[in-house]
Amino acid sequence: MKKTIVLAILSAICLKAGAQSLPFLLYNTDPRSLSVASVAREGNAAADALSGRKLDISASYGSWAPETTASSMIGFGGYGNFGRCSAGLSAKYKIGNEYEMFGDNAQSLGTFRPGDLAIGASFAYKVADPFSIGLRLNYISSSLAENAEGTAFGADITLAYKKDSFGASLAVRNIGSQISYGASSYKLPALVSAGASYSIKSFAAYLEAGYVFSGSFMAGAGVEYTVIDIFSFRAGFHYGDAKSVPTFVSLGLGINFHGAMVNASYLPAIGGNGSAFLVGVGYSF
Repeated sequence: MKKTIVLAILSAICLKAGAQSLPFLLYNTDPRSLSVASVAREGNAAADALSGRKLDISASYGSWAPETTASSMIGFGGYGNFGRCSAGLSAKYKIGNEYEMFGDNAQSLGTFRPGDLAIGASFAYKVADPFSIGLRLNYISSSLAENAEGTAFGADITLAYKKDSFGASLAVRNIGSQISYGASSYKLPALVSAGASYSIKSFAAYLEAGYVFSGSFMAGAGVEYTVIDIFSFRAGFHYGDAKSVPTFVSLGLGINFHGAMVNASYLPAIGGNGSAFLVGVGYSF
């Protein structure tokens, strides 16, 4: 009976995600990029190599759809540039809402809190001054219920270009093994995405588009305006669906003082799933 309940939960989650496991891999835990409606350029190793920074580290925490799924999101990212080479580490953890399990005769089997974890190591090389190529390797762990846990390995391949005020990137993400929870195996939410940015003085604009191989298209646009090189105001619009990341509008605020950063993003509504709020701190030079 207990195994039946576990499999039922697993089936319901996969059907809700459009027969796609681990949708959290498509969620952005960086408040800076989420504020401009970007979900595809998180952890772009190739773009990191062209950032002009020697070191960039950040950590974030937030609530994702507290009105429905009541999930918490924790993120960490950091990279360093050394000549033509760049290396970094990243991690994100989604903590689900605790639920009670039942067995025969409606007997309580205790409670369980599901969770998903992705830990990555990235490497990038600046091929020429405006071009770079990057690779990120990810270890993925997912726990839906007792006796329903699985692991997988994935990779992101990224290309980036940056010249003066214009930047562009191309990425193929979440290419790797399938994940099995003991009954069936499920593919990672692989996707291909392209993005572009343009900045002039205190203003920056961002565009991106992506296609999830399970059959979902998404796109986003965002703007950023910075005042006296300290306060940044951000906004964006993301188009998506339940198979990837639902449609949302994003708002954000950032404070940068001598490399120390505080960033926050707010999504008033994520499709019909509720709102989201993330806040993060970081340092770069």
